[in-house]
Amino acid sequence: MAENADEDGNCDWKHHEQPDVVENLAKEYLAELKEVDVTFEKGTAVLEKYRAKYPELASYIREIVRGQRRIEIRQRLEGEDINLHLFAIRVLEDEARYEVKLSGDAEHKTVKPPEWLSLLHDKLARIVAKILYAEKPRNRKSRTWT
Repeated sequence: MAENADEDGNCDWKHHEQPDVVENLAKEYLAELKEVDVTFEKGTAVLEKYRAKYPELASYIREIVRGQRRIEIRQRLEGEDINLHLFAIRVLEDEARYEVKLSGDAEHKTVKPPEWLSLLHDKLARIVAKILYAEKPRNRKSRTWT
């Protein structure tokens, strides 16, 4: 007769060590939700860092909505209207979506967390370069990279 079996040979499964499927899945989903917060915080931290270093950047950052995990960056190109770049992380019932919509894109695209950050960094770097380029040549040398 099996260990933990009753007199009829039926096993008492509650005494067997079995992985708790629900708990393991809950841990995975919790890790995904934490990644959402970490990724968004990394994105906003880099924006804040460079906004402090380059005050002109404030005019490009339209909105940071922490509760909705959304960052809107605007960019005025010469002779064109303002272009809007949208970086959002949406937590849906069954997944987290990292979405990016750059100006000129008809629709947003869903990307992985590292690409979301990479695209945000790229957009920010291009704006900083534009700010630096617009400065008078003698002032360009006064800014140092840290």
